[in-house]
Amino acid sequence: MIGFEKVAVVYAEALLAAAVDAGPVTELEEDIAQLNELFHKDPDVWAFFKSPIIEVDGKLSLLSKTLKGKVSDTLYSFLCVLCVRRRFELFPDIVEQVKTLLDHHLKRKRVQVFSAVALTPEHSAELQGALKKRLNMDVVLEVHEKPDLIGGLVVRTGDLKEDSSIKDSLARMAKALTGKRILGEKYYA
Repeated sequence: MIGFEKVAVVYAEALLAAAVDAGPVTELEEDIAQLNELFHKDPDVWAFFKSPIIEVDGKLSLLSKTLKGKVSDTLYSFLCVLCVRRRFELFPDIVEQVKTLLDHHLKRKRVQVFSAVALTPEHSAELQGALKKRLNMDVVLEVHEKPDLIGGLVVRTGDLKEDSSIKDSLARMAKALTGKRILGEKYYA
């Protein structure tokens, strides 16, 4: 699997370099994520494009009919290259690598936020501002609802993990209490 990961990085670097040469890269991330979702929305579509049995010309023809003129020329050409080189099955891995490379290129950091309930846009903006100030760089929030947290937040990026969830607080309290003898030594004898 590591070999495929390295190949995905090479393709992602090539796509990003071509996108930088073509102009602003801010649209690339959104376009490539939408395409990945589109390809995986219908299992038959994904099976068609990653199949080694289906001829390259058929894939190129479908790409031309459905995407030419609707995505950037750079991205369209890239998808054609993946078809010709029979590397389309790497597309999801390439998408993830492009995200990582774009984050580095745009000097930003992805932060995963886990919350018991959906964050309001105001709370998201406030959290993003606080994290931007703390990390000293632009921040992209990836918010996930996780009802078992009961309340509070878990914020994770790289080595940083801040856990202010009620679940974690209760777990720490339980751990602290299990080591204490509340009623005195005579009671436990």
